Amino acid sequence: MRFKPRPALPSHVSGEVSPSWRTSLYVTCFAQATAMLAFGFVLPFLPLYLKEIGVTPESAVVFWSGALVTSTGVSLAIFSPIWGALADRHGRKLMVLRAMLIGGLIIALMGLVQNVGQFLILRILQGMFTGTIAAATALVASIVPRERLAASMGQLQTSVYVGIAAGPVMGGVIAQVIGIRGTFFVAGAMLAAGGIFVWQFVHEHFTPPSTTRPLSFSESLRLGLRSRTLMPLMVTLLLVQLSTAIVFPILPLFVERIASAGDPVKLYAGLAFGLTAVFSAVAA
Repeated sequence: MRFKPRPALPSHVSGEVSPSWRTSLYVTCFAQATAMLAFGFVLPFLPLYLKEIGVTPESAVVFWSGALVTSTGVSLAIFSPIWGALADRHGRKLMVLRAMLIGGLIIALMGLVQNVGQFLILRILQGMFTGTIAAATALVASIVPRERLAASMGQLQTSVYVGIAAGPVMGGVIAQVIGIRGTFFVAGAMLAAGGIFVWQFVHEHFTPPSTTRPLSFSESLRLGLRSRTLMPLMVTLLLVQLSTAIVFPILPLFVERIASAGDPVKLYAGLAFGLTAVFSAVAA
């Protein structure tokens, strides 16, 4: 009995990897940690920054803090499937470069805003063009050997946790020294630097997929909603994320309210966010 040979798979599926895949993995993890550091620099200080650009009273600060966080999440959810489709066609490295380089520019521009309307537009653009975790995860999955995939994903996840935990603390120190506006410029430069490292040192042997039409976003969503295993997981993740997202926009204001006169409020806010991330990582 004769068997027909299986058709060759494209390199990003078959496991053909660059000899320098370890370097590519380490650089991607470093860049992802840098990205999380940069985002962590600025998130704890959104309400305090709103006060600096003239938003009053405190009820308006609370409202706009929530609106700024929500706007980024909504635009990220809308555009992530689009970037995912483009990654399948043009490569994952390009998507990491897009997220980090354009994200760095957008974050830096936030340090120049003069009113909350400008800030809102940039936060929406941030959601549209960033999404570094998804881009880096897809890139790592395409560049490492199949037998090293689980370990490599663990390394990437560790880099994410390190950045999330250390970012707010380092951001608090920097904001206390040079101010919140300066912190945006530092964060933007860090994102851009991470993108340049990926551009120079990460090697991806990408082969465009066959002409077989992939599932659309709506088709994938319908399959997920019908799954008895996936649907409860999606609801659980939604509730977990919702519980933290409700608190984060107002946490710096709470720290400011309970702090004594002369206390380094920015540093305390960064510590509050950083410790939350540390305990979340330990619990995970």
